[in-house]
Amino acid sequence: EVALACTAGTPMGAKLASAMDTCKGSNESTTAMPTVVNRKEKTCRGRRCKSKFSKKCPSVNNIKKTIGKDMEVDVCILNELGWVDTEGQAVETVMTTDLMSLPTEVSANLSEEKVDTCAEKIVSKMSQRNKRCAKKYTADEVSELSKLGLKVASYNVTRSSCQV
Repeated sequence: EVALACTAGTPMGAKLASAMDTCKGSNESTTAMPTVVNRKEKTCRGRRCKSKFSKKCPSVNNIKKTIGKDMEVDVCILNELGWVDTEGQAVETVMTTDLMSLPTEVSANLSEEKVDTCAEKIVSKMSQRNKRCAKKYTADEVSELSKLGLKVASYNVTRSSCQV
């Protein structure tokens, strides 16, 4: 809703509204969750906890799957906007054209430099929190996760930068 308010009256606004309608409508049935899920889980103590909570690090594929599920609607919107191609790579020209059509107070917050700096800080914090698991991945896996983290963080920074 905030993104729609920031883009109202611009070509990007109409494009975004259409993309959101298309993507939210196709995913409504899978995102509806029963209210029972929101109950607070009981904490366990002692030996019973060992079997309930795994200290294992997730595999790279599991991390990718989780991110994919969490960002399903967002990826759909990016595809509808034409910002991402079929291989998941950013289409810079379309993104730049759309972002330049926004009011200057909004587009000023979305400079590549600002987004990259903020995204790198987020990825750095994420890697600090997950140091224990980072030691268990190969150099290629760490590199892959860093690239994925930067993409996700950059998207989230861009999405939240609209809140001027």
